[in-house]
Amino acid sequence: MALEIANQEALVSAVVEDGRELCKQTTGDEAIALQSRIEALRTRYIDLTAVIDAKIAVLSEALPLAERFHEGCGIVQQWMDAVEQDMQNIDQVYCVFI
Repeated sequence: MALEIANQEALVSAVVEDGRELCKQTTGDEAIALQSRIEALRTRYIDLTAVIDAKIAVLSEALPLAERFHEGCGIVQQWMDAVEQDMQNIDQVYCVFI
């Protein structure tokens, strides 16, 4: 998604620049309304990129934690399997003596 947004940066910049050129050719309320739309578009794009950057930062922190968690779960699972096997062996030995 971040790549898609970054790929649109040139388009957003072109639209903003075209809008500014159009503002130079208009006057009064039309120019004010156009300028408002340009600023709203620019602000939305900046806000969107900021949100994406923040989410990427969070995910970048979460990925190593998730990998460590997954690795830890595997280690614990192996240990538990070994303990269960030991318990079964103990039960079998116990049954032999009874």
